Amino acid sequence: KGDRRFLIYSVNDEDETIVNKVIEDIYHNVVIVKYLKYNIAFGNFDNSVKDMFQALSSDLGYDVSVNLGFLVSSKTAGQSIVTYINYYDKFIYSAGFTNISDVVIAANNKDTNIVEIISVNTISKIKEQNNYIEIINSLFKNNLNVSLTSKLLYMHRNSVLNKIDQVKKITGLDIQNFKDAYTLKILLDIK
Repeated sequence: KGDRRFLIYSVNDEDETIVNKVIEDIYHNVVIVKYLKYNIAFGNFDNSVKDMFQALSSDLGYDVSVNLGFLVSSKTAGQSIVTYINYYDKFIYSAGFTNISDVVIAANNKDTNIVEIISVNTISKIKEQNNYIEIINSLFKNNLNVSLTSKLLYMHRNSVLNKIDQVKKITGLDIQNFKDAYTLKILLDIK
């Protein structure tokens, strides 16, 4: 039920069961499927999942490659997810943690199809609410300066920070992080 993000992860065969169990224990109501050499987990994931996988890799010695994908809903076409996974497999796959920013930046000006898939699934909810777009564009114009943005929009600074937090929850992109802000700009500029 509701929108969920997906994880693409690859782990040695002998460690797969243990890693799957850890994910299921930490994140409830997770659905894990196998596709190609990857496990695809659908759940309520956010960027904190990076810390869990880093702990699995460094503390426990598991060799894990993981990508935090975009937000999916019941309306998301399965083919969109498959296209994303295939792109990840071909161009992004590496040991460690990656997310949609890495995919968008790699695909920008090279594979508009994958960028459009990510844009449709990531940006549509914030485009529905014009005030998010106004705040995001103002932040871009003001070099991501929250105080200046709040002053120019006649909004309290905390209101702007709350909107930034909402954008992060909706898209998985933290506009106060340069790579995520750049990704968000690319996704918003897709026509």
